[in-house]
Amino acid sequence: MRKKIKKFIPKVIGWRLNMLYRINPEKSLQKLYELFVTPRKGKLSKEELPPFLNGCSIERILVDDVHLQIYRWKNEGERILLVHGWESNSARWEKCVKRLHELGYEVIAFDAPAHGLSEGKVLHVPLFARCIAKVQEKFKTRIAVGHSAGAMSLIYHEHAHDQQNAFQKLVLLGAPSEMTRIINDMAKVLGTEKHITKELDNFFKQKFGFYFHEFSIAEFAKTAKANTLVIHDKYDRVANVNAARDIAGNLENGQLIITEGQGHSLNSPNVIDQYVNFIHQEKAVAHE
Repeated sequence: MRKKIKKFIPKVIGWRLNMLYRINPEKSLQKLYELFVTPRKGKLSKEELPPFLNGCSIERILVDDVHLQIYRWKNEGERILLVHGWESNSARWEKCVKRLHELGYEVIAFDAPAHGLSEGKVLHVPLFARCIAKVQEKFKTRIAVGHSAGAMSLIYHEHAHDQQNAFQKLVLLGAPSEMTRIINDMAKVLGTEKHITKELDNFFKQKFGFYFHEFSIAEFAKTAKANTLVIHDKYDRVANVNAARDIAGNLENGQLIITEGQGHSLNSPNVIDQYVNFIHQEKAVAHE
């Protein structure tokens, strides 16, 4: 019964947005945009912070009037930046942090705006990329691992920011690619009318400077110079595996690993071993 209600709620929201558009188009589009950029989960509480996050060095930095929560596991080796995905937080990296720290790396992670213990109410890729740039500037990281929206934001960072601040090595886990597909999937779930999606496209152009079809991580990947490992599961239900193929195919220095049965999270010991090996020894084997 709960599952049926949960599936029905988005349709109710979509119906209300359709009705509102007839009365007040601007307000309807604003609400649809807010729905798109507002996470429903992914926050942490200070009282229930996982021990591995509580036990590291914690700092705060300011990006676009939002204080970000930074976690730092100090060590003698090179620094690596970890970037979580949508409706997630830095707690996802526990197994990865342990492996990297054992190998001598210093690890930096942060909670994105509106996630974990960071401030803010919304998150989108350009904002995420500005956060990455600020953290990279502070800690001088040249290696980064990103999951899902975090992986998207790493490529957008490489595309939108000065190549002097580019990463030298990247790992992209379960990265979506095409904004058009993401928006169409949302519209399908909500049941919003096609002309509203078209007007939302114009709304995004005014707000961010691009139409949906112009925002393509696969296209942005053409400008990335970093040695990059792309990992994606064949049966990923969140981001289609073809996104990984398109991204990897456009990278100047890209490798692609397609897993089976690892899901969208790609957080198993086997997957972690693959990309840690790539980071540490540059011997990851690309295969389909």
